[in-house]
Amino acid sequence: MPTPVSAPMILNDSRSVPHLLVSSAATYAIALVDPRGLDRTSLRAYRAANSAFTAWMAWAVLSTETPDLSRRARAGAAVGGAALGLASARWSERLDGRMHERLSRWGVRRPRVLLAAGSTALGVLGWWRGRQDAAEDLRPES
Repeated sequence: MPTPVSAPMILNDSRSVPHLLVSSAATYAIALVDPRGLDRTSLRAYRAANSAFTAWMAWAVLSTETPDLSRRARAGAAVGGAALGLASARWSERLDGRMHERLSRWGVRRPRVLLAAGSTALGVLGWWRGRQDAAEDLRPES
């Protein structure tokens, strides 16, 4: 009898369609926020959301790609990813602002939506490529 799969197990499988849907929605939602217009409390919440998302993605990818890696090592990588996200927040937000301003100068009506769509598209492309690589790994060598 097959083992029932729980929602967290499916969402932590970085090659699953549910993971793609949830991670894409999170990417789009986070990228829609313009950090330049946030007050101090909102900016902290925005950065916390970014860091939590980075930690979850690190955990999910490592769980899928290297299942023999210990939970402790995966947790360390996830915490490291979150810390790196927090440490690079100001730099990342500056880059985001520059891209937003450049798109505005080029006449893009909704640069924030375009940035969110582009970020999401890159995530979908990475997910699709990961599935392609996994399928190639399963093919027998001739």
